[in-house]
Amino acid sequence: MEIFFGFSRLAFLVLLALFLLELIRVLNRDINRRAAPGPDEVLVRVEFISGDDMGKVSVFPIREGLTIGRSEENRCVIRDPFVSTFHATVIPKGRDLILTDQKSRNGTIHNDVKLDPGQQVRLKTGDKIVIGPAIITVAPDGGEAMS
Repeated sequence: MEIFFGFSRLAFLVLLALFLLELIRVLNRDINRRAAPGPDEVLVRVEFISGDDMGKVSVFPIREGLTIGRSEENRCVIRDPFVSTFHATVIPKGRDLILTDQKSRNGTIHNDVKLDPGQQVRLKTGDKIVIGPAIITVAPDGGEAMS
């Protein structure tokens, strides 16, 4: 009986060690994904100018695209009743960034012009997007302009 309990303790410790190693591996991968952007990485800066998050600033690398909206499923969550659940996207297409209004109810404003529902526009460095209480700007890392 002692051998069985000794083996079960050993098995438990081995499983615990394997679990902890896997946890460390997953956390390390997640940290590396959020590492500083590369020299050619384009960033989107989101600054909240009103509402509950007023004053908050977030920066998102765009390599995989950016979904914007009220739902927690978005990468950029804007908690405001005037923001649609899935309001807009910024998607890389070749060397361009494409902003698409996802047929939002209250619209997306690009450089002071309201987009039509579903409309797409090509973004350039310095462009300003307004969605609810958030101002979103496009900024390349390292100061290089987008083509």
